[in-house]
Amino acid sequence: PYVLLHPRWQLRAETRWAGARRTYRLSDEGGLVTYLRPSPAFDSILEREFAERFAKLDSAWTLVREMGIILLGANSVMIPDFRAVWRPDPRVTAYFEIVGYTGEGYLERKIQKVRRAGRHDLILAVGKHLNLDPAVAAELPGRIFYYRDEVRPRPLLKFLEEYRATLDEET
Repeated sequence: PYVLLHPRWQLRAETRWAGARRTYRLSDEGGLVTYLRPSPAFDSILEREFAERFAKLDSAWTLVREMGIILLGANSVMIPDFRAVWRPDPRVTAYFEIVGYTGEGYLERKIQKVRRAGRHDLILAVGKHLNLDPAVAAELPGRIFYYRDEVRPRPLLKFLEEYRATLDEET
């Protein structure tokens, strides 16, 4: 039922029915509705304030809230906080997850998800107060953006431009 909360979605299943293989398709165009209510636009005040400040920058990047599902295996997904999209070429994107909560095991669970995702376009914003082991950070497939008290938009914008420059070098 949660997939129906997203504005654009598509599901496909390969099935066998009476000995024949068939493909079953559903999408947002089918008019299905869910009994679930949308969750708040932001999980925290930190995320909301960051998104508002980022939107005020004169930038070629746009942040879209929770607009990406990353498969972590057969029964698990990760929905990063944001997806950064470079307007001149919308194929240039990066997922962005803010890690600032200090509850027991929280950082370790996020690190495990990032490892399972195996995505090089996943940026993990980690509060310096969490003391992420540099050896652990170095082995992650994505990139680490460290912040002190709060995630500031200008340093992130610079980080995104550096990320984009590495993509230019690869092509």
